[in-house]
Amino acid sequence: MHTLFSAQDTGPDQSLQYVGGRGLTFHEIHRLKREGFSDNWIARHLVLNRRTIKKYLHMNEEEYLLYKDSGQPRKKLLAPYEDFVHIRLEECPDASAAQVHDWLYPNNNKIQTFLNNA
Repeated sequence: MHTLFSAQDTGPDQSLQYVGGRGLTFHEIHRLKREGFSDNWIARHLVLNRRTIKKYLHMNEEEYLLYKDSGQPRKKLLAPYEDFVHIRLEECPDASAAQVHDWLYPNNNKIQTFLNNA
């Protein structure tokens, strides 16, 4: 069985050493839940999405390790529009995030025209 922590003697007191660069968030979420905090409070406190909190709370340590080791890249919602945004930003380098949002969302015809001509 995998473990996220290993006990090591650090002198007079025993401490848990973090192993492999992962797992602290998983254990912190479970610790806070055991202490009675709500999912929403935990999400705000750890600056994570509440869906991530719920997902981790439904996992045991073994499932978490399998999930993290799977290394599946996340699906990027805006990936099809990446070229469109790069071209527009080259044309308008001083564009704000709000302008980029306006290019993408209120009038999807611009995106469709770009994708059809590409």
